[in-house]
Parts: sequence; C-alpha cells; structure tokens
Amino acid sequence: MDNQSKTKEELIIELEILQKKYDELKVISENTSDVIWTMDSQMNYTYISPSVYNQRGYTPDEFLKLKPKEIYSENSLIKLNEIYDQHGRLSKLSNFPKDYNITIELEHKCKDGSIALGEVLINPLINNIGELIGIHGTTRNITERKYIENKLLHQNNLLNGVAEATYSLLINENFDYAINDVLLHLGVSIGIDRVSLNQTHIDLLTNKLLFSLKYEWTTNTATSLIKKNKYINLSFEEYAPNWFDILSKGDTLIGITKKLSFPEKSLLIEQDTLSTLVVPIHVGKELWGFICFDDCNNERNWSKGEVSILKALAASIGGAIKLERNKENLLESNEKAIASDRLKTCLLMNMSHELRTPMNGILGFAEILFESSENPNKELAEKILTSGKRLMKTLNTILELSQLESGVKDIEFITTNITEEINTVIDELKENAIKKNLELVSIVRKNIICNTEPFLFSKTISNIIDNAIKFTKEGGIVAEADIIELDNNQFIEINIKDTGIGIATENQQLIFDEFKQISEGYSRRFEGVGLGLTLAQKMIKLINGTINVESEIDIGSVFTVRIPYNQEKYIPIKDIHSEIIIEKKNISKDKDDDLPLVLLVEDNMMNIDLTIAFLKQTCKIDFAIDADSAIAKAKDTNYKAILLDINLSSDTDGLYALTEIRKLAQYTDTPIIAVTGYTLHGDKERLLQAGCSHYIPKPFTRDVIVNLMNEVLE
Repeated sequence: MDNQSKTKEELIIELEILQKKYDELKVISENTSDVIWTMDSQMNYTYISPSVYNQRGYTPDEFLKLKPKEIYSENSLIKLNEIYDQHGRLSKLSNFPKDYNITIELEHKCKDGSIALGEVLINPLINNIGELIGIHGTTRNITERKYIENKLLHQNNLLNGVAEATYSLLINENFDYAINDVLLHLGVSIGIDRVSLNQTHIDLLTNKLLFSLKYEWTTNTATSLIKKNKYINLSFEEYAPNWFDILSKGDTLIGITKKLSFPEKSLLIEQDTLSTLVVPIHVGKELWGFICFDDCNNERNWSKGEVSILKALAASIGGAIKLERNKENLLESNEKAIASDRLKTCLLMNMSHELRTPMNGILGFAEILFESSENPNKELAEKILTSGKRLMKTLNTILELSQLESGVKDIEFITTNITEEINTVIDELKENAIKKNLELVSIVRKNIICNTEPFLFSKTISNIIDNAIKFTKEGGIVAEADIIELDNNQFIEINIKDTGIGIATENQQLIFDEFKQISEGYSRRFEGVGLGLTLAQKMIKLINGTINVESEIDIGSVFTVRIPYNQEKYIPIKDIHSEIIIEKKNISKDKDDDLPLVLLVEDNMMNIDLTIAFLKQTCKIDFAIDADSAIAKAKDTNYKAILLDINLSSDTDGLYALTEIRKLAQYTDTPIIAVTGYTLHGDKERLLQAGCSHYIPKPFTRDVIVNLMNEVLE
C-alpha cells in the first residue's frame, strides 16, 4: 500500500510511531556517554550527539563547523581515509554484508588543545544503488583506560628489568660485570637516559663525607659523567648538603632540576639532568652509596610503585655488595688451593636470605597490583607476577644445587609411603600439565612403603616430571612404580614415561651435567637454567639410588629411578608442625579496633609495609626492627601472635628473641611464626624445633599468610 492509498488516519498513526521512535533515539543520543555521529562522503560531520562536549569540549554546533584536519591528528586522518576507500570498494560487491563494521582507535583533538584517544565503531551508509554516501558510528573515550594499560605495561617492563638485574647479581661471579649488567637492564626497562651508582666514603684527612661515581650506564645521546673523570671525592657538604641525612634514613630523593635549590641544582644542570630519582643502597645499617636515575629529556614524575620496586632492587644490590665483601675476606683468609667452585657454593648459600627478602617485596607488591587491577588490564599485571615467579624458581634451583655441592648433613631415613609421595608430586604439577593440554597420571597399584629420605626422593621425582612436562608438546606423562628384584636384591623402581621430543643417544648423559641443555631436542628454545636433572641425580645418589634414561627422538623418553627397598610396616609419619598444639583462645577486641593485635619482628621496611598491606583485614600489626625491641614490646603488651624474621640486622637475631619471649609466662603457648628467607633443606625443621609454632618461607603470597593467620587467630 503506497502513501496515496492510505487514509489520513493511517498516515497520522504512522507519523506518531515515527515520532515516538525519533524521540526514543534522541533520548539515547543525548544521554549516552559515547558520541554518536554521522559523516557524509566528504568526511564532513552531518550529525554529532551532545556528549561530544564532555569528550572534547565542543558544543554540537561548534563541532559541526570544524574541518576534518581540525578534528583528527594527521595519522588518524590517514586511517580514516583508508577506511573510506575500503568501504567504497566493498560496497560495490554484490555480497557486501549490510551489518559490516570496523573498530579502530583514533586520536581526537580537543578544544583545549589536548589529545583524546577514542575507540571508534564505524558502519558504512549505502544508498539503494549500492553507493557509499557516508559513514556513521559511535566514539568511546578510552584515554584513561589506555593510560592505565600503558602504566601497567611500564611497570611490567620495570619488574622484568629488575628480575633480570637480580638474576645477574645471582649468577655472575665478577662483581663489576654484574653491576654494569644491572645498570643496563634498569636503564633499558625504565626508559631512562642515565643510571649511575655512587659510593659514599670519608676523607681520612678532613673527616668529611664524600661520594664518588663508581659505575654508569647511559643512552647514546646522554652525557657520560664517568668519562669526564671529575665526579670523584665530591663533598656532600659542598654539592648536596641534605642528601646524606635523607638517604641514611632509607628515604629516596625525587627532584625536578629547575625546582631544586642550590647547590644541588647547579650539580644537576652541569650533568644535563632535567629530573632525577636517587635511591639509597644500604649494606646492613650502613649507607654504602646511592643509585641515580637521570632523565635528560623530560621532567619525569615517579609513581610510588616504581619507587618501591627500585628500592627493593637497591636492597638486592646492597646484599650483593655485602656478599662481595664476604668473598674478598674469604679470598684473603683462605689458601689458594681452595677450589673456586666450593667458594661459589658457600656464597650462593648465603644469598638465600639476602635475595629472598627483597624478592618478597617485589612479588608481594606485584600480587597487590594484580589483585587491584580490573579488566582489561589484569593480564598485564599477571605478567609481572609471572616474571618474578620464574626468577624465584631459578633462584631456588641454584640454591638447592649449592646446598648439595656443599654437602647435605643429617640425612635421616624414615618410614615413607612411596605411593603417597608420587601422588603428591603429581597433584602439585598437574596444573602445569593442564596448561599444555597434557595428560599426567600415576599408575601405582599398591601402597609401597620403605625406609628413605622423603624430601630428597620427592624432589627427585618432581624434577624429572617437571622436566618431562617442559619438553613434551602433546600426549602426556605417566609415572609407574613397583617392587622388583635384581641380583637377589629388592628395589623400588619408578618409571616416568613421556611422549616428548626425545634425546639422541649420544646426548643422554649430557643432560645430567650442570647448566646444560641439548642443542637439538633439549634446546635453548626452552626456559630454565639446565639444573633440574642435575639436582635429581645428585639427590637420588644421596639416598643410594640411581637414574637411567632411554629415549628416542620424536618418540619420547623413559626415566627409571631405583632405590633400595626395605620391607617395613607402614606407620604414618607426623610432620613436626602437626605435633605442636596451639591453645585456641578467644580473641579480645580493643575498644578502638576489633582486630587482634600481632607483633611483626622484621628489619626490612619493605617487608613490613607488605605484611601490613596483606593483613590489614585480618589483624592489627605492631612491629619491632630488632630482637631487643621485640622482647621489650612482648613484655609490655599481650600479642595474640608473633611473626618473626630470623635474620635481623643487629647483634642479636630472631632465634634469641624467640628464646627470650618463650620464657615469658604469657607466651608459652602463643603462636610464633618464623617468616624467613632460610628455606634450604633442614631449615624448617630446625626452626620448629627451636620453638616456632609455624613456618612461612619468603617470598610468600597473600593467601599463604592470610590463611595461616586466620588459623592461628581463630
């Protein structure tokens, strides 16, 4: 029915329907935060919704008078022209979809001169004969979202750089090389022009405090200070009178050069520095020096997160300097015949606490960042945690090797359920296999009980299965166990079979060498430092076992582990922790705060801040930075629990505090939790036997410490 044949009443009804739809669309257009628009074929706007004012500062009438070059950046205009051309070509196709659209990001010029980033959904306008007559769509302001994404990406890059720098400190025996490598990783990851490390010292003649430039990294365009050979023995009093006191307290200095006072301002101008961040480096309680991050092209603002991460890295450098001092003292006092590998092992063992403590801050604050991030930025924050966890896995592996090479003492063979140990390892590694779509199962048809050392046995099986997961692309891994007889002797035989890439016959012994991977097959395409199987072989030998391998390229491998079998009646073994009974008490509530009061004994402010952040919903934290202060506080206050670091930067350590506090009548049954970087074989047992009720290794996650505190404060 055409319009001429319709009655007047019918036309009025249709007009009313159209008016109603128009009013509805107008309400939507005028109240949505996104900008709704249409453009003609000449890229001129023909309609713009009122929300353009909130996004770009123009009224609709003002905006419609603007030319395209006044609206978009040059690059965005090029993108828009390409879309017009594309739509024009596609519209001529007979099968061109009517609902075709495209989403791009464009830079929009605002009335105040700023640039807003918009996510633009574009739809073509096609007439009845298939001609492109314009486009229409919506624009969403994503400037803030992009800022958050870029900030998270920057922090991810920074943490990756810190992880690489810490790893360099760990593996490089040459201290000078390690420090230069650290400055390189920091400079590149931060995107800064110059990173310099200065050492403080005292003029023996005048007794003045001095500082000297020791190491430096710069971009190709930044001024090198170390080449000028003039920034040596500079007086704090003359060049930076306030710096020593501020840095000694552990505080950082952040400065825009033009806003500073003289003489600091003169020093930075001379160095072509527009802005700087100065982070202290302490060795124990001594201010050893400081590290400067100089921006020669921008007046840079540093976030709290960046400063916290760099302070944690400075703590790692301080630990490395302390270890270097120890190394120099050892080299001076020991005979030349002492093997260098043995010395390296001793130093690596000392690194457990010095590196785990700052890593606790890095991983802990990364976890807080991850949990506070909202989609779509959660994936970027997760990468920060992944980098830190990968570094910790490498650190653990190297420290375990150092302990084995230095000689494991007090190996105790106890009644062990081999079946349960294997199943526990399978459960722990199941998630890694699932991520690669691999099957991981155990086939052990009976309980196998024998006398052995459970930690070394489980770690051996874990390393082999973890290695199999790493080098298996499809299929899966099966662990089998049974009792066999060889030469009139009984053994427990565990076969770990995988469908991985396989190992050539000539390389099947090389895989057990330290820091080795096979170039074809077990190649450097895979992450890791090449110690997993080395550790497995060393550990199994300590419990009188063996490892053999049979493998075919592209077919898979079978690792066979054998340990002596001694028939024993199975008696469940209690963990030391389970034998310690904690009396549950009603938690008293303070008049001003209904959370229980807990004492944290910790000398590292980074870890104090982290623990308080993790437990802010669980308990109220009071802290002491040394053993004597902790004992005094315990005498004056009745704490519901105590979190105790063992290595304290004072004459007395955490074990002394533990002994004295346990002597107090009110603390005989109070939960005292060891929170420590001592995590090598036997450390946990020694601390629990010394009087701690629980044990948490550094670095720890929020869930670990929150769940334990909920348990002990129940």
